[in-house]
Amino acid sequence: MLLYLKDFCERNDPWGSSQGKDAYQNLQQEVSIAEEKVIGISLKGLIFIDPSFFRECVSTLASHFRGEKYFFLCDINDPDIMDNCRLGSIKHGVPFLVKGPSGSFFIGPEISEPNTKLLDYVINHGQVTTPNLARDLKLSVQNASTRLKRLTAEGYLIRKNEGSPTGGREFVYATPIS
Repeated sequence: MLLYLKDFCERNDPWGSSQGKDAYQNLQQEVSIAEEKVIGISLKGLIFIDPSFFRECVSTLASHFRGEKYFFLCDINDPDIMDNCRLGSIKHGVPFLVKGPSGSFFIGPEISEPNTKLLDYVINHGQVTTPNLARDLKLSVQNASTRLKRLTAEGYLIRKNEGSPTGGREFVYATPIS
């Protein structure tokens, strides 16, 4: 599901907490009835967005649905808009995967270098299992499992319980747009 943020705003240059809260109410209603678990938020058609609007609208939305629905951003072609989205997500403590023309990357709260490498690995491989990640990044299975669980709880990754080739169940971790 892809939602265009401009469709939930009064203007194409939304700003401020008040406008952010109004747009949030409209978005929240749409997302709450959606069956999809992964929702893209397109910024296409917006000529400006300030950090407080993004924080009160999009970051609050992602925080409200954390663990139920997963959000990614796309169509951010202006570096100032990107920077304001980054600031809004940091202030609210909510990470977002950004799908860009040259690849995908996360914005939001600062993460450690080892976890950045782990997230880059997941982005590059689409989806991973704990044993494969541990083997390829030379981590213990316990360490890999703990880090994947933490990154999932923080909103960076999605965890799915799938059948294992050996007949059991195993968790598969992915980004929202894998």
